[in-house]
Amino acid sequence: MPTRKEQAAQTRKKIIDVVEAKIREGGYETIRIADIAKACHMSAGNFYHYFSSLEELFDEIDSKKFYESFDFLQKNSQLPVLTRLKSYFTEWLELSLTHYGACYMYYWTRRYTQKAASTQYSNRVTLIADHISQILTDGIQSGELVKDTPVQDISYTIAFLLFGCSAHFGVTNNEELIRQWYTESYPLFIESAVQQYLAK
Repeated sequence: MPTRKEQAAQTRKKIIDVVEAKIREGGYETIRIADIAKACHMSAGNFYHYFSSLEELFDEIDSKKFYESFDFLQKNSQLPVLTRLKSYFTEWLELSLTHYGACYMYYWTRRYTQKAASTQYSNRVTLIADHISQILTDGIQSGELVKDTPVQDISYTIAFLLFGCSAHFGVTNNEELIRQWYTESYPLFIESAVQQYLAK
């Protein structure tokens, strides 16, 4: 029999799964706590044992997988900068294409282009840029990159590429085009941007 902690984790996951599905069906605006509670066979008040608000729930759903990817790279900071950047870039696209899907990314893009930057996770471009910046800064500190590497410029270039790619996928649902774009754009924009700052 599952422990109370295990039951809580299962319920939390069920809430997340239900809401992810609802976002794909009709976006964030249509979701109500009462509907979530009904789908999860709990009272509306019980929802607040797991999340303090819908905003907190949305932030977790929208960020958790991307943060898990970045956490892995943080734990493996000994990997070369280009390897870490490619891994982050690849994982972001894979999550967008396979875990979330086009319908979700459509509503995701609308939410984060329309919403004011009122929380830590509101601005997705900044979120991505911060992750890339950390990877580049690690490279400078380890001596792999030269000290005058334009961290902010490179970070935001990559962030806009990934955000734009996610937005395009959400609108077109053209996975083949996105994968082709990834194959061509990574060496063209990212490798070339970073390679010139590798320490000799």
